[in-house]
Amino acid sequence: MKNKFTLFACNCILLMAMLSSCGGTQHENNIEYSLSIDSSKTAVDLGLSVKWAACNLGASKPEGCGSYYAWGETMPKTKYTEDNSNWYGVDYDVLRSKGVINSRGNLTARYDAATANWGAGWRMPTLDEIKELKSRCRWNWTTMNGVKGYKVTGPSGKSIFLPTAGYRSGIESYGRARQKPHKIAYSVDSSGGYWSSTAGDNSGYAFLFSFDSDYFDWFVTTNRDLGHSVRPVSE
Repeated sequence: MKNKFTLFACNCILLMAMLSSCGGTQHENNIEYSLSIDSSKTAVDLGLSVKWAACNLGASKPEGCGSYYAWGETMPKTKYTEDNSNWYGVDYDVLRSKGVINSRGNLTARYDAATANWGAGWRMPTLDEIKELKSRCRWNWTTMNGVKGYKVTGPSGKSIFLPTAGYRSGIESYGRARQKPHKIAYSVDSSGGYWSSTAGDNSGYAFLFSFDSDYFDWFVTTNRDLGHSVRPVSE
């Protein structure tokens, strides 16, 4: 069985120890959470180095799944496979030479889905910015309008909601032969995966923030061809 995810080992005790004094995870089962926003492009100041959008790219409300993007691509697709990925299997140095990533290994504006769709001033978060979101915020597993996900509260006291949007793949399922691509997302209502703009050292991977009800971490690299959510940030 070909595993599409490469997880860097991290046990639960270490994960909790790494959280700062204002961070942590609390479970609020069956508690509805609400958040008022002016528009999908609302920037929420959590008290971090960047502001985080209130909605996923392609969504009009905080609990909306939004659109799914392969890493380094700016438009949703009907199927997500290694064969139709622009950047799966492309070496790190080649990405830099083509201008896909900058000297820090992050996507440049032309290949950033958030910038391409929402315009200048918005971009995908870097790996370091996702680390900051994880370590400096309080994470509560909850629901919004019946959608499961995390309420993420920053040092400022303001919060965003990250829904369990699942992911898109042209593979039938793990452990089965490749078949026709599906038009539905896997793992909706159970897990979420949000792209960073940061390329992995391996030619097939990029960094992803992954979570479910019991786990959330940035120590995940996954195949660039998969369709995942994007949560934009602004300066």
